[in-house]
Amino acid sequence: MTINGKTYTPARLTFSAMRLMEKNGLTVNDIGSRPLEFLTLYLALSMGNNTDVDTAAAELDAHLDAGGDLNEISEALDNAVRASGFFREGTAETKAK
Repeated sequence: MTINGKTYTPARLTFSAMRLMEKNGLTVNDIGSRPLEFLTLYLALSMGNNTDVDTAAAELDAHLDAGGDLNEISEALDNAVRASGFFREGTAETKAK
């Protein structure tokens, strides 16, 4: 995905990635209720090198200020959720209840 003229490989939403999200105050359930926080942290994960959420937010601000939109990162996150065994497992558990 390209954000602010820089290309990043979309992060996979693995167990480790979700642990990092929880360390930053987000849970799986927050994807619908706090989508901007989730997108920002997802970009931080995709940027790699232990990028913090403030740096990712600044990158998104610059991207939007330059006329960009959130479509590409939103699509990348959607694809990551669909491909994630972590989310499939959570969905299966929810359906079983």
